[in-house]
Amino acid sequence: MACRTRGHIYQLGAKGVWYIRYKAEGREHRVRLIGTDGLPVTNKKEAQAAANRLLVPIREEDKAERARLLMHDYRDAKEAAQSAEMELANLRGRVDNGWRMFMECPRRPKSCRDFTAKDAVPRHSSASNYKAIFERFSKWCEGRGLVLLCNVSGEDAIAFMEELGD
Repeated sequence: MACRTRGHIYQLGAKGVWYIRYKAEGREHRVRLIGTDGLPVTNKKEAQAAANRLLVPIREEDKAERARLLMHDYRDAKEAAQSAEMELANLRGRVDNGWRMFMECPRRPKSCRDFTAKDAVPRHSSASNYKAIFERFSKWCEGRGLVLLCNVSGEDAIAFMEELGD
């Protein structure tokens, strides 16, 4: 994996030749700077220009690698968000959460609209009967490994009703 490339120029020797020291791909490099005329650079302005020419391809590779990493990070974050969203939907759609979902439904029977999922439902009421049947259904599903409401088929409902009638 490439990392950001940074370096600095320095002057060395009696002739005042300029060098660059930089680190790329975890390795340190020291290179004598050569001007456009092919001779060693002896002034700072030319040294800066030569260093930039030398580091441009390395920096471009670093940018491309960072872009690839960002794309991968974005994809991973997007997948994690989708997975979390599905998990949240699955938690909401669990069989053991079904009574709360039923009580939150605005189209539930009129006899249940006076209560919320948190309320204690009075005994001998229609809502109490619905709740008792749903609790039996929930235990029945648990015994068959049905965790999510979306996994309960019409055949499962018929089988439960037949057992309920016995």
